[in-house]
Amino acid sequence: MWRTYRYAARWEDIVRHGVIPEWRDKPPRQHQPPPNHASARRAMHGVVKNIRKGQDSDRYLVLDIDLLPSLGVFCSPFGAVKKGDDPLSEDVRVIHDLSFPHGNSNNDFTVPNATIDIRYDGARAIVARIEAVDLQFPGQVRMMSGDVSGVFRHIPIHADHVGHFAGTIPEPGILVIDLCCPFGWTNSPAAYWIAGGAINHLHSSSRPVWIRQPACGSTEFDGKVWCDDHNCVEPNIGSRLDEAAASLRRSMTQVFGPDACNEEKFTEWFARGSALGLVWDLRRYTVSMPAAKVEKARQRICAALSSPSTSRTQLNRLLGSLRHVVTCIRPAQSFFQRIAEVRCNGVTRSMTQT
Repeated sequence: MWRTYRYAARWEDIVRHGVIPEWRDKPPRQHQPPPNHASARRAMHGVVKNIRKGQDSDRYLVLDIDLLPSLGVFCSPFGAVKKGDDPLSEDVRVIHDLSFPHGNSNNDFTVPNATIDIRYDGARAIVARIEAVDLQFPGQVRMMSGDVSGVFRHIPIHADHVGHFAGTIPEPGILVIDLCCPFGWTNSPAAYWIAGGAINHLHSSSRPVWIRQPACGSTEFDGKVWCDDHNCVEPNIGSRLDEAAASLRRSMTQVFGPDACNEEKFTEWFARGSALGLVWDLRRYTVSMPAAKVEKARQRICAALSSPSTSRTQLNRLLGSLRHVVTCIRPAQSFFQRIAEVRCNGVTRSMTQT
């Protein structure tokens, strides 16, 4: 099965050597590292806690900030965003802003990897699979979702290049070097797709092995991938559901090792449940947004319209909410695209103009 995977050699190279970035120009030597974003300074306790956790999991190399002049590393600022509904003072998601400053950032110096064909399976692909299974096995279609734990920490950067993924936190006096592909780096999606695609390839190349499995339920499993989420839609025939769940877990551990599965986000097989942030009812053939997400999207739209200006972070949050809206309400796609255009071109344009 592994030999037939399109990017097998690429993943084997990453496992042996790490991701090797290609640079347009070598990032220049910095006389002074850029200051961190205000969000990181406001959430200092959570940022340090998150960095410490990453140090324990071998994602971050933490050094004394006094070593900065002698190492010749390239620093990018840190930021922080809320993790779920917890306040910034309790828990945060640390963002390494590799796109700042504009025109002189890590991402500006990185050559994008255009050789990897990234193809994620959204709601439409899942709906097509549900219809196909239900047509062949009426009333027997079930769905489950699995998640990779700490996806980017599994993908290392080559040792010769990690120095370009550094940052400082002056308050505790530390220099932080990201040893793995950071979220927000230009080539992180391509690097993860090589691994995520491998998981899906192994899973979808497997089939039930129970000797009493009916022939109609013995075909290869089907997998749908969205970033680090792996969604399965299968008929409840013989041992197929149990073997498909075991196959997905086995595929994850074959690619990423024994701690690959995020068991907290693995669901049971369901006829009504959640996946991709949406509520799926396989018996009623409906896909809907949770009421809480509808209200959050409404509040974010109102806040953007009532403010004379908006920040890049607020636009990112608004786009995150609207992504679910346009999945359920297709005519909203044009509004989403206009907001995304404002996000890409800068935030000087008034929201009322869109």
